[in-house]
Amino acid sequence: MKNSQIVYAILDKLEKGHINLWHDISKEKFLKLLNEINWDELDDVHFDYTMLKMFNKFKDAHTRYFVAHKPLSCRIKYTGDDVYIKKSGKYVKVISINNKKIDELVSIFQELVCYETEEWKNVQIEDGFNNKYFYEMIDINDDIEVLLEDGTSMILSVLGKEEIIKNNSSYKPYEYNILDNNILYLAYRACRDDKNIPF
Repeated sequence: MKNSQIVYAILDKLEKGHINLWHDISKEKFLKLLNEINWDELDDVHFDYTMLKMFNKFKDAHTRYFVAHKPLSCRIKYTGDDVYIKKSGKYVKVISINNKKIDELVSIFQELVCYETEEWKNVQIEDGFNNKYFYEMIDINDDIEVLLEDGTSMILSVLGKEEIIKNNSSYKPYEYNILDNNILYLAYRACRDDKNIPF
């Protein structure tokens, strides 16, 4: 099946199953953008990248196109303004990743995620920062090199299967940390209340 056939088959299913697919963008405008793309010339990675950009146009947190997930060896935290990473037990501000400034990466990643609110957008952008496949989609195929505010750098690898299982064995629907001694970082991983949050 050609890429273009896949795209229009997905769109057909979405239209039939979605209660109001065109609430933020008109069907005519969406189809115009869709038809400007030469889908059959895209490789798999750039097909995924382009599909994410198109799904972003729906502005619907529950209408998503899923891509490969390649988790990194150290979790990157995105606060909505800045990016941090844990080094020697403390969070340090990230200046750039593979020579791309954080603002530039945020600008790219926010066009690849599906959201309705600023809070959910930030959660999705953070997931992008932590997925090696997001970097591959923008042609960063080398190791992930993180330049820190203290002048040092870190190389992040992709977690293997055993490490992923170990990291998820004590799953909680939220996590929280203190950044810079005065920023409370709270990330939800589920759309439900949790009575065990300690504050």
